[in-house]
Amino acid sequence: MIDEWDAYNKTKQFFKNMIRGIAKFMTGDYPTFIQPFLSGTTPRAIAQQKQATDISFQFVDCPLLDIKSMIRIMDHFATKFKAPTTLLDFEAPEAPTKKDAANKKKKGVAPPTTKYVYKWKLCAPLLQLLIDTGGLPRALEKLFDVCFKTIGGNGKKFFEDLEYDYDNIFSIVKNDLEKMYDIYRKVDDEMELYMNLLYHCVEGIPVEENKRLDNKKDNKEDNKGTTVKDLQTDGHFALSSYDGRDLFLIEMPFLFVCIYNDKLKIVDVELMKKAFSVNNNYMYWQEWELFVAHHISFRVNLAIKMGKNELSLRNLHPGAYGTKEDLDIVMKLKRLGIYRSREQFPLNLIVTDNSDGSKIPWDNGHCVGTSAESSDMIYVMEGVSGFFYIIMVQNKWDYGSEEIKEENVSDENKKNVKSIKRSNLEGYETKTIIFTTQPYKGNKNLPEILIVSKENFKSYFGPVFSARATFSLTRDINPNFWDINRLKNTLMGIGNASIYNVAAKRPYISEDHFYSVNPRAVKKQKLDLFPFDVQGTEIYAPII
Repeated sequence: MIDEWDAYNKTKQFFKNMIRGIAKFMTGDYPTFIQPFLSGTTPRAIAQQKQATDISFQFVDCPLLDIKSMIRIMDHFATKFKAPTTLLDFEAPEAPTKKDAANKKKKGVAPPTTKYVYKWKLCAPLLQLLIDTGGLPRALEKLFDVCFKTIGGNGKKFFEDLEYDYDNIFSIVKNDLEKMYDIYRKVDDEMELYMNLLYHCVEGIPVEENKRLDNKKDNKEDNKGTTVKDLQTDGHFALSSYDGRDLFLIEMPFLFVCIYNDKLKIVDVELMKKAFSVNNNYMYWQEWELFVAHHISFRVNLAIKMGKNELSLRNLHPGAYGTKEDLDIVMKLKRLGIYRSREQFPLNLIVTDNSDGSKIPWDNGHCVGTSAESSDMIYVMEGVSGFFYIIMVQNKWDYGSEEIKEENVSDENKKNVKSIKRSNLEGYETKTIIFTTQPYKGNKNLPEILIVSKENFKSYFGPVFSARATFSLTRDINPNFWDINRLKNTLMGIGNASIYNVAAKRPYISEDHFYSVNPRAVKKQKLDLFPFDVQGTEIYAPII
């Protein structure tokens, strides 16, 4: 409200006048205790009022909303605007014979219990946008404004359609938030400060509230510089307790990471838009590869901008399984670019950019995909020891949620080593990194191999990217978001002729529900039923 008023009233006195009005009741002849709760960008307005006052302000740490709360808020609007629902299929009997049908008609068999769910919960891009707000109230407010007013015209129309350019919605919300928090100007003024903030956030480095994030020198002896707590008054990130100590993790919504990248240019802005597109309803291996490539380059390039010249594989790939010897290898850092090649590497040692045919300097520290002979992506790094390493990245989809076996992992590495030897490349050692949405229970100390599997996503991708990665990369085990091709590749026990029938019975609200209406499906795969499996939310839409 303060921002909206001041946008039209250039004196920007709304907050001051509001406080003066309240003060009359607090400092008059009959003092009254008043405890208003002000949120959003209000702390910034307080900081801007530097005149002495008889009123003191106490800041309260408010956590970001969790996904349960965001779903419940969206359900509130769905109820308010009478959003469309879809009928649940609770039983799917085999087609009755004519005799059975006649008997049922005579006996008047009662239909199953009628239950409905909101259709918006089947819209993957909309769910992704909710996640990208990080639960920041102001970001959610902007998202709702854009959806229900700017794009949809009104809430009812928005819910009735749901077919929108969600990348455009993301951009509008992002731009509105940038203007609201004035981030571009602040980053231009103090680039080092905000680079440091982003680094601690993306890397998941715990900090003390009073940790200084700038290196400004001041003549004042009591100058503490700009601390994490100082920046928190801007209101676009929260601090969450870390291991019960006086340390905190910086929780920043993904939207703001993109805003910072616009100015800091850690990775190419346009490529980042493509890699993290909201409109990708179904993430196939090509998109996943792009996601992984951008995450690796983001981490490396951010470390370089922070003044780091070298990092161990342990720090470059936090949480990855591997031998101590491999994880302790220290690499020299060189800025990573991202290319898609036309040719297979290393069958062809001269590879060209898929977009314009220009030669790719693969030996100069760039991520190259997607046409590698045995791996999905390669990049070269030089160790501080002088050895050069070809890092070969292999992405493995989760078909049926079966565990990825140790022998499968070893076989991938053998293929990589064999392909390099066959190419007559000399002076390079190979390291294989396996990314998989499958669980891995095998030997976690295999030489020459690093493994990032489903169970260590959070430690690897960090607090910002892990939410993006988890939802994007586990849609392949959520039958509500499968397309027909994924159903064919994933479902065991159901023939091609029945696949369309499986899709027609959506939505599914639980594993029991899925298998009850698809009795021929083999109960081997572990399914994900987000958002219906979020505890504390209503599965069924109210009957109005």
